[in-house]
Amino acid sequence: MDPATKMLRNPVIPTYFSIALPWTMATMASSSAAIVDGIFVGNFVGANALAAVNLVMPLFTLIGGISTVISTGSVVKYAKYAGEHDWEKAAAIFTKSMIVLTVFSLLFTLAAFAFTDGILHVLSVNAELYGLSRLYLRITAAFQAFMILGFGLSFFVRVDGSPAVASVAVTGGAVLNILLDWLFLAVFGFGLAGAAYATGLSFVFTLAVACCRLPRRDCRLRLTRRLGCWRDFLGAVYNGSSELLNEISGGFIVFLINGIMIRAAGASGVAGFAVISYLLVFGMMAAFGFSDSLSPLVSCNMAAGKRGRATAFLLTACLTVFGIGALLFAVLTLWPEPLLRAFLPEDAAALQIAQEFLHGFRWMFLLAGVNIVFTSYFTGLQSRSARW
Repeated sequence: MDPATKMLRNPVIPTYFSIALPWTMATMASSSAAIVDGIFVGNFVGANALAAVNLVMPLFTLIGGISTVISTGSVVKYAKYAGEHDWEKAAAIFTKSMIVLTVFSLLFTLAAFAFTDGILHVLSVNAELYGLSRLYLRITAAFQAFMILGFGLSFFVRVDGSPAVASVAVTGGAVLNILLDWLFLAVFGFGLAGAAYATGLSFVFTLAVACCRLPRRDCRLRLTRRLGCWRDFLGAVYNGSSELLNEISGGFIVFLINGIMIRAAGASGVAGFAVISYLLVFGMMAAFGFSDSLSPLVSCNMAAGKRGRATAFLLTACLTVFGIGALLFAVLTLWPEPLLRAFLPEDAAALQIAQEFLHGFRWMFLLAGVNIVFTSYFTGLQSRSARW
């Protein structure tokens, strides 16, 4: 049974979770790796290093958001063509997406090395944290092509009928990141550079595993020279542009507060807020995993004229994400201090700032995820065929 037939005919709840659960586990593992990365940095390098990473993080959030726009919009269009069994157009949209992601990642890497000082100035990095932030930015930027292509290809692999492969690619990369953090920081003492290389090598692993799907006979993903009209791709990216707000909203909040904290409380203020930013990313990635799996299901079923089935997928996603948000709110309300101390065991000033932030930030987890679900649903609804 091909992937489109499964999305159109199998029972709603098992179909949704067969796609959403592996992908959510992968995105959660990825965000958990970022959290563990922060714990290692905070414990083995120090609060200043944790602050330096947090100052650079909004930039990578923006880059991840733009690549998600390209990937999500293209995958929704791919699912639409799959629902119509038009595999020629599906191959073309996949090829265009890979081309654009490759060019975008290379341009970003070049810009990060050419304009390092200007980027750090925009990110409000002060003299105290400049060296650490510059080091982390340059090393991580060198691996961005692997990150962008690895996650982009995983989006397509998931919809092509192999959510387990996509999950292994992203989850395995997260596990490798944690293991290398321990090896590079705790064992060898490589400092912040070790954390950056650990993250970069995990991106290489994700791309390598995702590529393993392509040679299989049952894989519908293929590159083609018959690209057709690029309006089709531009329409897909425009449709996926709503996902940019989901992706960068957390990073934009971190960017604004980083600027305030670096002036008001220095490195300790940024380090204290860094813990909250990790928790924010974790919560958003949990919601994103379940929400992002909705749009291709909606697109495929709407293309086949099954509106009621698309609505059933929406309801399932809403209930799931609200339950996760409520669980996160309860954990952050009942056990906040042990969680914060894992990042900042010795910096009392930063810990106090983190506790004050968490008291207000925990409320956002209740409904923020449901907003992301509806954004993904509308992305699936708005898929349009451009002139071919």
